[in-house]
Amino acid sequence: MRTFPILLIIAISASGCATLFNSKKQHIKIIAGDEINKIYVDTQRARALDSITYLVKRGKQPIKLTIYTDSGIFLDSINAKNSTMFWLNIFNDGIGFIPDWKNPKRYGFRKYNTVEYANNKIKIHKYNSFTYGDIRFNLSFPFINSIYTNQTDTTKGKQTGCWGIEGGLDYFINRNNYLSCNMGSASTLFLGLPHALHGEFSEYFTNYFQLKYMHRLQNTEIGIGVHLANNVYQMDNTGPSNKLYPYRINKGFGPNLSIQKKITGRFYLGALYQPNLFRMERNTTFEYGHFLSFYFGWHFPTGFNLPYF
Repeated sequence: MRTFPILLIIAISASGCATLFNSKKQHIKIIAGDEINKIYVDTQRARALDSITYLVKRGKQPIKLTIYTDSGIFLDSINAKNSTMFWLNIFNDGIGFIPDWKNPKRYGFRKYNTVEYANNKIKIHKYNSFTYGDIRFNLSFPFINSIYTNQTDTTKGKQTGCWGIEGGLDYFINRNNYLSCNMGSASTLFLGLPHALHGEFSEYFTNYFQLKYMHRLQNTEIGIGVHLANNVYQMDNTGPSNKLYPYRINKGFGPNLSIQKKITGRFYLGALYQPNLFRMERNTTFEYGHFLSFYFGWHFPTGFNLPYF
């Protein structure tokens, strides 16, 4: 059994990661934007499987495109790049680079290629293109939550944790702008598990509904909106105790600001700032101040389109 890992390492080093694991062909998607009438793909390099999916041969040469618009015909291409498997040869001391160097399997193409026409120029980027009426589902999980509060009977407080979830729907007004309606919950407990603590502990958490207007700048999305939140501060004990611990609730609303950076076609990282500027309960001693969250998430096309919504 000990010889198997050794033989595997020798095989990878002798063949190269790309040579060993990459196929000779790969699937890519070429999506036409609203202003594009037709796209012809080089048939010597690619074979159409459906209206947007192509099976292409790996190699250094780019995939040539002929793009038809109302303004004319444009020529462009999708360039090849070194694949992930090629760069993984770093972990076998670089020996695998030698057999991979002249092998066309070292190359790869972006999986998603959206072709758009604007200002008399063709742009090709790697993210899905949406049109008016398209609906998308989003799901995210914060990995850092910082909540700042002001309690009138105590002092200002701040806690940071990493537990929460948010989900909702995005409705596209056009290709680069959409409305996002979400519900979420976030806590300052570590993974939301009070039993990970010992003795007394305190927690801030917020349950909220938000409506945002988002604008897309290729792989970056920025947004502004409003939110309604139910905010809670509580103290408790992980063990038996007869002590009466405080539990305070404050409801409020205010604006929110967010920014998201797409990493892949569906996966993204983001940040959310959500201050409570207006309280709905004036007699509480618990003033909820600011909520800052950093999160990761996914977008999923639903396949539904409601252009007259």
